[in-house]
Amino acid sequence: MKSLRKRILAMASVVAVSGLMMASVAGAADKLIVKHATNVANAMDVTDAGLTGFNLNTPKYSVDVATPAAATDSTLHFAYDGADSGGWLSSVGENNFWISSGAVLKNNVWTQKSSDGKSIFFGSGSVGFRAFVNQGATVGGAVTLTEAYRLDYAGNFGLGTKTPTQRFDVNGGVRVNPTTATKPTCDNTTAANDRGTFWFTKNASTGKDILEICAQDASGNTAWRTLY
Repeated sequence: MKSLRKRILAMASVVAVSGLMMASVAGAADKLIVKHATNVANAMDVTDAGLTGFNLNTPKYSVDVATPAAATDSTLHFAYDGADSGGWLSSVGENNFWISSGAVLKNNVWTQKSSDGKSIFFGSGSVGFRAFVNQGATVGGAVTLTEAYRLDYAGNFGLGTKTPTQRFDVNGGVRVNPTTATKPTCDNTTAANDRGTFWFTKNASTGKDILEICAQDASGNTAWRTLY
């Protein structure tokens, strides 16, 4: 009995020194805790409700990730081969969440990780949901943000503009080029779905192209109307 007690005490000492605490008592709030060497918050905390927290003592979700000490963001990293590349999920504050590929947001700085120099990231913030693209950055270097599009809180979507004023606002050209798509019927039967549709027909030879809109006339009849 004394020998068994010594073994249990020795095991408990090893567990305590390593920063790992396990609770087997029924009703204990925390079932598994991994302590930081110096920080107040636990490195990992698993509760009896099945909630797992990283860098916080009171997880609220199945997996709850908080900002580690001396950092300004909390990040999850995904890589198929374990390399320091792939994709990241990052949060840097309230209503500020990012999904990135090829670059990581760390301490409020985007750093290139992909060797091809390309990266793309999507995120929310005070101005709405935005997408950024980048190419030509060197691994480990800072990334220059080029905004591709934005959806603001008024529901306006902008391509190439940071200040969209309409539901779809484009700074640049818009090309209509149906190659394999099927042209809608556009008649009184399909009017509810087709009215307001633009359609461009490209002549395969040297003849005239055709630009049409599906619209209703003064008599209430819906059909394709030639604009050009």
